[in-house]
Amino acid sequence: MIQDLNKGIQSNGISYNYLNLPVEIKINNSDADKINYIYDASGTKLQKTVTEGGSVTSVTDYAGNYIYKNGDIQFFNHAEGYVDVEGTDYNYVYQYKDYLDNVRLSYQDADSNGSITTDEIVEESNYYPFGLKHRGYGSATSSLGNSVAQRWKYNGVELEESLDVNLYEMELRQFAPAIARFIALDPVTHYSQSTYVAFDNNPVFWADPTGADSIYNWDTGQYVINGQVVSQQEAIEYAKNGGNADGSNVNTPKDDITVNSNGIITNVVENDKPNRFFDEDGNELFFHYSKGVDEGYVNFKYRKGERLFYNVTKEDMNNAIFESGIIFQRWMAKNNAGILNSNIGFYMWSLFSVRNKSRGGGFDFAEGYLVSLIENPGRNDAIRRANYNQDAGFFRLGNTNNIYNLYDAGNYMWGRAMRFSGFSYWEAKNGSQLNEVYFDSKADQEAIKKGYNGN
Repeated sequence: MIQDLNKGIQSNGISYNYLNLPVEIKINNSDADKINYIYDASGTKLQKTVTEGGSVTSVTDYAGNYIYKNGDIQFFNHAEGYVDVEGTDYNYVYQYKDYLDNVRLSYQDADSNGSITTDEIVEESNYYPFGLKHRGYGSATSSLGNSVAQRWKYNGVELEESLDVNLYEMELRQFAPAIARFIALDPVTHYSQSTYVAFDNNPVFWADPTGADSIYNWDTGQYVINGQVVSQQEAIEYAKNGGNADGSNVNTPKDDITVNSNGIITNVVENDKPNRFFDEDGNELFFHYSKGVDEGYVNFKYRKGERLFYNVTKEDMNNAIFESGIIFQRWMAKNNAGILNSNIGFYMWSLFSVRNKSRGGGFDFAEGYLVSLIENPGRNDAIRRANYNQDAGFFRLGNTNNIYNLYDAGNYMWGRAMRFSGFSYWEAKNGSQLNEVYFDSKADQEAIKKGYNGN
């Protein structure tokens, strides 16, 4: 983002460095009202200068765990909050944080009597899901605590409110809670969502204090990279350098990858070209929708011994289709074409049959057949129409050179089953659309077409 007219930030009012971090934010393109940032070579914030009305109003220095304002130390953190430094006095302020590390309550035992009264509460903060603070209640703050330290709020991140910019300053980019989006591109590549999406669009479950990737394991309370537990700082540095939670890296050259008939990678040859996939006969393989839902797996960093797909032979696929029950009524309608009442009866019967066989029925091959081939398939716990993640497993079907995710593979088999049952391609395509209330994607429709035509 380079402008936000709601805040008076005109075109090119935000400038960035080579790490895509803001170095200057100007209001109305004026040097009289601006915020300047200084970073080290790795992107760690060292200093922030706020200028209002032509005068520098504050200079904040970040010296690791010690924060200074206008040359004076303000506070440093401890395990349960922070220490407010006032001259030679060190006052302990304690903070209650929720499971997402949002600071909800700050308090100080000012009279050292071992109990907290309401006038010892420094600040109470309650948030909307994407970080906007509730207004109208619980907003009173006491003279206790430190005003600089109290800027750290949602996700435990500093909120910059000077000049009404109202941005959370994550490690790698800034976040605008008013629009629930980051204002700069994601430094870690994701292919299923916008590069400005925050918290995977689920801020109730995910936190993202760095603005990079969710490499925090909530079950264990640890930061995990490719199965290895690391410290928070190591995770931050790893994300800054392009690392993903699975061990891949957006800066890593792509490879030539060879896969055996069982879908297991047998050889990886590194090069500086986009990933290419081959079976052991030298046939090049392609992800079904490489410029859409499957793009992340095209550019993934693969290793020898990993599974790329599950192989389903043409014989196994055909057996699964016939075992699900071919809709014989459509063939009977065709064979009785000269008998009007019989033809209409079998035709209508076939339509009811295909409706019953769709989602959750015999022709729901994704969840009725293919998912049983996957080792530990990832379930989709969100309230959606799919019970499993579409990338729970990938499949090579028959002797085709395409690799399909779970639900596109199911669509391929749907198209094939509809042809075996005597339906036209138009009926196969639009029958699926009706079943999905016209939510079928282009990838879904392409898979149905390939399955119907057998390519």
